[in-house]
This record gives sequence, C-alpha cells and structure tokens, in this order.
Amino acid sequence: MSDVPVKHAYGWTHMFDKLIHEKAVAIKDELLCHYGKSEFYRLKRKEKSFTPRAQQYVRSVFRRYGVTEEPVYEQYRYEYVWWKD
Repeated sequence: MSDVPVKHAYGWTHMFDKLIHEKAVAIKDELLCHYGKSEFYRLKRKEKSFTPRAQQYVRSVFRRYGVTEEPVYEQYRYEYVWWKD
C-alpha cells in the first residue's frame, strides 16, 4: 500500500446550492440509491469521507446530468489509506 496521503472530501451540504432543483433532486436520489440511506447521511454529516474513488463517482453522476461544475465539498483533508478502496 502507498505511504502517500490522498485527498479525502467531507460533507456535501452546499454541493447542490447552484443546481437547478430538478437536477439536484435527481442527483441526490441517485447518490442515495448508490450509497444507501445510512451511508448517504454519514457522508453528509462528515462522519465518513468521500475517498478519491467516491469523489470520482460523484463527479460522474454530475456529468451524467449535464452539470459541468465540480462538486463542492465542505472540507478536504489529506489522509493515508490503509485499506483497499
């Protein structure tokens, strides 16, 4: 495993602020289906981080709905990954 820290993102309260309501609802629904209710809200409350792989997935969902702006998270931290993602 790598000993290089990677960028983890926390929280998504303001991620949907600039989106049209219909797109925001559709994206939230897709993320809820993907992560499940428990993990979805743990991610929102910053109890769990979006790994680089999870950030890429969220970005791909945004692109699928025609949103070109990058998702905005509340906080970023560089952390070591001691497990396989």
